[in-house]
Amino acid sequence: MKLIKITILIFLIFIFLIFSFFSCFFPSNLITFDLKKQLVKSCNCAGIYYLEIEDEDMYDEYWIKFMNSENSPPTCLSLFSIPKDYDIYKGTMKVNRIKLRPCTRYRITRSQGDASGATIHVITDEHGKVAICESDEINCNLK
Repeated sequence: MKLIKITILIFLIFIFLIFSFFSCFFPSNLITFDLKKQLVKSCNCAGIYYLEIEDEDMYDEYWIKFMNSENSPPTCLSLFSIPKDYDIYKGTMKVNRIKLRPCTRYRITRSQGDASGATIHVITDEHGKVAICESDEINCNLK
C-alpha cells in the first residue's frame, strides 16, 4: 500500500514537472488589465511585443509594436504613457500617443510568437480611462 502511494506521488510530481517544462516553451499571450494602475499586463513572464487596440465600432484602431532589438519589452504597459521603444500607429499613420474615447468599448489583442492571440475587452469611462475589463480568456490575477 505504501509503495502505491509513493508511486502515485512520484507520478504526480513527474506530470507537474513535464507541464512546467512545456509551459516555458509554449507561453500564452494571455493579458489582463489592471484598472487601478491603468496597465495592460502579461499573464506570464514574456514581454509585450505587439498589441492591437480597436473600438467595437471600428472608428479607432491602434497598433503598438516594440521596436528595440537590444532590450526585452516590458511585461506591463500603460496605454497613456507608452515607452519610446514602441511605435504607435493609428490606422496607417504613426502617432505619438493613444487617446481612448469616452464611454467606448475597446478590444485589446496580444499576438506574438507561436501562441494563439489573446483578447480582452475594456470599457472607458466619461474621461477616457478604462473603467471595466472583460476577458474572453481565463483572467490571470496579477497584482
